[in-house]
Parts: sequence; C-alpha cells; structure tokens
Amino acid sequence: MILIADSGSTKTHWRLIHSNGKEEDFLSVGLNPYHHSEENFPRVLTSSIAGFFDVDKVTQVYFYGSGCALETMNLRVSQALSNLFTKADVSVFSDVIGAARALFGNENGLVLILGTGSSVAYYDGQNVISRTPSLGYLLGDEGSATHICKELLIKWLYGDLSLDLIHSLQQFCSYPVGEILGKVYSQSSPVKFLTSFMQFIAENINQPEISDIVESSFTDLTRRHLVKYPEFPNSRIGVVGSVGAMFKPQLETVLKRFGGQLYCAEQYPIGGLATFHRQNFY
Repeated sequence: MILIADSGSTKTHWRLIHSNGKEEDFLSVGLNPYHHSEENFPRVLTSSIAGFFDVDKVTQVYFYGSGCALETMNLRVSQALSNLFTKADVSVFSDVIGAARALFGNENGLVLILGTGSSVAYYDGQNVISRTPSLGYLLGDEGSATHICKELLIKWLYGDLSLDLIHSLQQFCSYPVGEILGKVYSQSSPVKFLTSFMQFIAENINQPEISDIVESSFTDLTRRHLVKYPEFPNSRIGVVGSVGAMFKPQLETVLKRFGGQLYCAEQYPIGGLATFHRQNFY
C-alpha cells in the first residue's frame, strides 16, 4: 500500500492507495514540525493514524508538509515516520513540492499555496525555486486567510467600513476592542482567531468592500512575490488551498491586471498527488 499525506498547520489530509487500486481518505491534525516539539511529534503522528489501517502493510510513504522545507525539520518528520512505518520507504517533501506536483505533474509553472498561510514558487518540472522568503503571518503571508482577515479587522476597528458592515461584524463577533486585541496579542497563536473571520468574508464576498479587501490582499501577493519571478506573467499559474479556490474570481481579476492568467485552482492537492504517484512511482 502507498500512503500519501498533505499536511498543513491545521490539518493533514491522508490518502491510502491499496494494491488493488482502491483509495481511502481520512483527516487528522496538522503535523507541521514547528508546531510540535521533537519529543511530542512522534506521539501526535501515531495518534493521528491510529485505527485507520495496519502500518505494517504500507510499503511507501510520501509525506508533503508545511514546515518540511528546512533540512532539520524534514529529518525530524522523516525519522518519526520511519520509526512508525518500519516496513516502508519514507520520503518527505515540502508542501510547495506537493502543490507543484499536484498542479503540474512533471511540467513547469508558477505555484501558489493560498490557505491559512501562503507560499509562492516556480516549479521547473522537478524542483521548486523560491525567489522571495516566506515571512509568516506577522510579516507576510499575503493572499492568505490570515492576511485577508487581518486586513478586515484593521478596517473594522479603524472604522473604515460602512455602517452596515460594521453592524454585521458586531453581530458576528461581539467582543469589545480590548478583548479582540487580547486574542491577537496575548494568545500564543492568534491565527485561529484571525481566520475565524473567513466565514464572514465568504458570506459577504459580494459586498464591494469585502471583495476589495480580498483583491487588495491578492494585489500585495502579486506585487511582493509573483512579479519578482522572470517567468511571470508568461508561465502558467496554479493555486491550491481553500482561499485560492474560494476566491478564484477575485484572484483571476488581480492576475489579469498584472498581465497574468490563472491556469487552475484546486482546494486540495491530494487528488493530484495520488495521480502523480500512480504515474511516476506506483
């Protein structure tokens, strides 16, 4: 059996491919090695897949995860997987490689990951080339759920939205300003709170003010990242992630302004990864 994982910071999407070709999917918590201590990671990994299948029947593991680009973190994940899947060959890759293979297979293109966070890279058909650093949700992550929601909160708290939208936001989130700031600055990770506003944005995306916030975030993404790639705008552009799929029309609009064109948008890369591994490694 082949086991494929697409792991983000909040969840991991697993796909098991049986020898007869049957496929099974299941979800677990996110397995970003930056979010779990070295001692705790193996326990979280084991509990994530417990009861779903017999680990001894897995012959190949392909793990694609956020936080796995750095060699030290990649080795940590690889070691934990190897200790669990003792009869399998284990390969660990970054989530960007996973997105690239899911979108383009063995062909080239510009890769966007737009989910809780964001990443940009050029894929030459084998390797990914990043020309701008990923600065995380505090300094970067343009085009992501965190960035978009943060911009919404800023406009709301500064009173830069219409009275109707402010009233709707107050109904959606009744916390006073001081408590909102506490959730942003005093919690160990404010991302969950910030991205909870994505529901409001999705429900109100047809409001021009909300659509403008989303397009502004995509504009920052394009200006700070995409235009710095010489392959842009002539290369195909593909996106994976909930934000890219949910706000595909807004992303297409922004890319066209800069002379680019969206090639494809997929919410989940796991299907493309399964196809890739069937064609290349199975």
